[in-house]
Amino acid sequence: MSIRGYTDARSFDQRVQFQRKSRTDQPDGSVQETWLPLHTGCWARVDGAKATSPEPMVDDGIHTPRDYLVWIRSEIFADLKLTPLDRVLWGDQILDIRDIPDQQRRGRIIAVIARAGLNQG
Repeated sequence: MSIRGYTDARSFDQRVQFQRKSRTDQPDGSVQETWLPLHTGCWARVDGAKATSPEPMVDDGIHTPRDYLVWIRSEIFADLKLTPLDRVLWGDQILDIRDIPDQQRRGRIIAVIARAGLNQG
């Protein structure tokens, strides 16, 4: 599918939320970090084809990293001003944004490369 061509809305069948870390100074001098949603959620296409991994999941909290492609509309990317410091909430999974290829809004959709596992958040 071309990123410049017609965007089939039916392929955007997953609900995702983008979050950004916020730092708040506390009265006692400490700093509290929390993840705040950038919006209530948007429709995306999550490509799990890259999610296969030869290593199994481990029960002690260390997970095998798995990469996903999260396709979103270019307007959402521009409105939210996404950076690799943000993260994606997809269902009950937290995905760290690894890369957002610089497409300069040439197409109607933008690929966000995200990783699940290891350091979730």
